[in-house]
Amino acid sequence: MEKQLKEIIEKFSGEPVYLPDDQLNGYIESLANVVYTDGKLDFKQFKETIDNMVAVCPKGWRKGQAVFNMIDAIFGVAREVQFGCGIDCFYNDDAIDEFIEKSYQLYWNHITKGDFVEGGIS
Repeated sequence: MEKQLKEIIEKFSGEPVYLPDDQLNGYIESLANVVYTDGKLDFKQFKETIDNMVAVCPKGWRKGQAVFNMIDAIFGVAREVQFGCGIDCFYNDDAIDEFIEKSYQLYWNHITKGDFVEGGIS
């Protein structure tokens, strides 16, 4: 999983990633939740996953940018929230909570319809 984490973050940042063990362990635990729950996370697990992923993002990223990129990479609904719902945390950190809540709603809608696969919507 460490390799997957580094690949995801490096994909968006274009920079090599060096992670302290405590941050890496939190991220791995979050990814394990996604895998072991068959992708069916409750809101608390979803938010913890995002928080753990954001904690290991490159320090030069704004928090909203990190939230957007991680939701896009893992759950695949970020662009739907940004363009379909008009909620943009990538450029507006004040919209982070609303963005995460709407992302979870869309993620859950896709889960219950059966069109969610690991890494996003099928």
